[in-house]
Amino acid sequence: MSKVLLISPPWWDVYGKVNIKNVPWGSPPTGLACIASYLEKHGISVRLVDSTFCPRGWEEVKDIIKKENPDFVGITSTTPEIINAQKVAKIVKENNPNAKVVLGGIHASALPEETVSNEYIDIVAIGEGEETMLEITEGKRLDEIRGICYKQNGKILKTPPRPLIEDLDSLPFPRYDKLPVERYGNMFLGRSMGIMSGRGCPFHCSYCSDYIVHGRRFRTLSVKNVVDQVENLRDTYNVSSISFWDDNFTVSPKRVYEISEEIIKRKLNIRWFCMSRVDTVSYELLKKMKESGCIMIGLGIESGDQKILDGVGKGITIEGVKRTVAWCNEIGISVVGYFLLGLPYDTEESMDKTLALSRGLNLDVAIFSLLIPFPGTDVWEMAKEGKVLKCLAKDWSEFKRYGDPIIELEHVSKEVLKKYQKKAIKGFYLRPKYFWHILKKTKTREDFIRNFKMAISLLGFIK
Repeated sequence: MSKVLLISPPWWDVYGKVNIKNVPWGSPPTGLACIASYLEKHGISVRLVDSTFCPRGWEEVKDIIKKENPDFVGITSTTPEIINAQKVAKIVKENNPNAKVVLGGIHASALPEETVSNEYIDIVAIGEGEETMLEITEGKRLDEIRGICYKQNGKILKTPPRPLIEDLDSLPFPRYDKLPVERYGNMFLGRSMGIMSGRGCPFHCSYCSDYIVHGRRFRTLSVKNVVDQVENLRDTYNVSSISFWDDNFTVSPKRVYEISEEIIKRKLNIRWFCMSRVDTVSYELLKKMKESGCIMIGLGIESGDQKILDGVGKGITIEGVKRTVAWCNEIGISVVGYFLLGLPYDTEESMDKTLALSRGLNLDVAIFSLLIPFPGTDVWEMAKEGKVLKCLAKDWSEFKRYGDPIIELEHVSKEVLKKYQKKAIKGFYLRPKYFWHILKKTKTREDFIRNFKMAISLLGFIK
């Protein structure tokens, strides 16, 4: 029987100046946990490692690889983590040259040929990985496995795309028990776990790469399966907070309403968070979500300039943003607003509008990120052409989640972008109005401590 080691590469150094080792919470590698459960369902022995939480760092990663001596090693990676993923692959080959290294995830799926050209990587899994990884570990001929890129006789070969998994209910629950679950959560909920209730995003935002693995078509778990997983997470891992990790949980408002009703019916008594769009929720839906335990919602607002929003294909309006945030305030759901600075055609004037909108909305948290032209996105193609924006990064090591700007626009330099990010964060969090807004919502000592730590963490980005 094949022995498989699945590794999530560490992200200690992919958040710019923020030392992630000092951050108490992280997110589990859900994709690998899904693959682990799928392989074990089919009789494959699996060990799952989240190397971010290996106390001894790279030495511990090396020791695990030597001890496990696997036949196959599966690694997942986004673009900011690709350098570390390659380092994991290198450690594998140096200690077990016969092990086959398979790399998957968004980055590898966007650039399969480039990724597999690395000397330490044997196969790239393109798209969803459960069925692909099973066929690889069972020894199926590579040219008969759909959705992979591999090397053979000095050539790079690519097989036809693998169809997306249609029946998501047929997949077993992710094997989170193989991970350090006590380390997972976020600054909003504290210790928590989460699920993906669906896969794929039907929207076409020019800066987003999330569709690359799961496609544009939204496929869902049944309402029963979703709430069964919520109940299982609560009971198995003793958590009272859940995050829905869908790119957009509310793509189908009717389904979310039914999920909320089922949570209420079962009296699960949980708190939960999700990501949404301002145009896929109604006042009635938000009320039902609140009733079922939703305490916070993340909204991709991106820009305060309607022309910029239209230009990136966001498909929302400024008025819609204001209306949805006002509904959340009235109902009692906290709001995280996500903004992007440096979008195509951004100017200082348009970014001033973004900053003004962020301060005019009654947001509980505002995240101001700098645009990163991730492979597979429209802005990646723009950056390669160098017309609307230019990518200044020399290699993947500069694609950090909260690092220095790696682009410049026709009328906005990287120095100006950094200035605006600092201005946005200071201008939002250092307002007396914001202080009183948060103070009024603070009900317990734990709330105060959590909000204080969150503010310190976010202000750390302006150094």
